[in-house]
Amino acid sequence: AELAALRDSLETTVAQRTESLQQALTAVQTREAQLAQTLADLRTSQETIRELSAPVIPVLPGMLVLPLVGTLDSARAATMAEQVLGAIEQRRARIVIMDMTGLSMVDTHVAQALLSTAAAVQLLGARVIAVGIRPEVAQTMVALQITMGSITTSTDLQEAVMMTLRESGWRR
Repeated sequence: AELAALRDSLETTVAQRTESLQQALTAVQTREAQLAQTLADLRTSQETIRELSAPVIPVLPGMLVLPLVGTLDSARAATMAEQVLGAIEQRRARIVIMDMTGLSMVDTHVAQALLSTAAAVQLLGARVIAVGIRPEVAQTMVALQITMGSITTSTDLQEAVMMTLRESGWRR
């Protein structure tokens, strides 16, 4: 009888612990599902941020503006190139204005990314105009012996748009 009582007690303890473990497993599975959803949401947010970090703005038919703001790293440079090339194809753009006004610094890597993007733009048949090159950026580019090649430069966005319109025969 004593053995039966111990066995019943042990079975009760095992059943309670099994139930407790089952509840813990369910909680872990629920938490895992929540974390998977959070991770999916984070990836979606990162994709949105990536796309917004290199906007391509149509300003006139056939003319796009690529505003560059902040720091340009390799991931953002790749996104920038992808976005602008896609926009050129989609909108049949002939002019791409790279507005460098908000670019915080230009080093060899950034300059190479800009020149590579400009070369790809030109391969698609569009013209590149760089605007907003600040004095310190110009000095850095000269010190690094970075040449703009066939990229036209202009002081600001307004002047670049007006220059393009004048060249195409537009009159006020």
